[in-house]
Amino acid sequence: MKKIGYIVVAIIIIFLIYNYGFKLKDENNLNVIASVAGACETSEANWLEKESECENTTKTWCEVNQGQFSECESACRHDHDPLTICTAQCIGVCSFDKIYEGEIDMSHEVRVFKTCEGEEFWINGDSIAYSELKTSYGANQKFVKISGKLTNEKVGEFGINYKKGINVNKLIESFEETKCKIIN
Repeated sequence: MKKIGYIVVAIIIIFLIYNYGFKLKDENNLNVIASVAGACETSEANWLEKESECENTTKTWCEVNQGQFSECESACRHDHDPLTICTAQCIGVCSFDKIYEGEIDMSHEVRVFKTCEGEEFWINGDSIAYSELKTSYGANQKFVKISGKLTNEKVGEFGINYKKGINVNKLIESFEETKCKIIN
């Protein structure tokens, strides 16, 4: 009889993970969404890995999975080919922060984040963690681990020189020396 109880509990756990995903906490108590992609696809929506987005989803699903919901995004928002025909339609999109590691340069009139992979992004001045980044840089802690989102918007006078901006939502940790090889 106990065996049947264990089997029922295991089936319920598998069902919940399959349908709703699960979350893990890292050492900094930052929510890391472990199976949000699977949960997105299970909910009959589309997961976009590169953008960390679940499109054609609902606000309720997004809130449950701790994302940021936008009710009306263009279905063609990531297609930058001017020859592509795009219909004017709104889709529900739930987006999630990504974790990045790299080096910040916040010297005079500069605020650039360079990933360990060598990509450079303009740090938007309206980022939630902007003042923390400035403090970190001033304390000679210029290598960072952050969470945030890439954006086409580059807030600031010199941001036009970069392909993408980054909205930094959290400074996870900072270091005096790099933990990765910065590519020039």
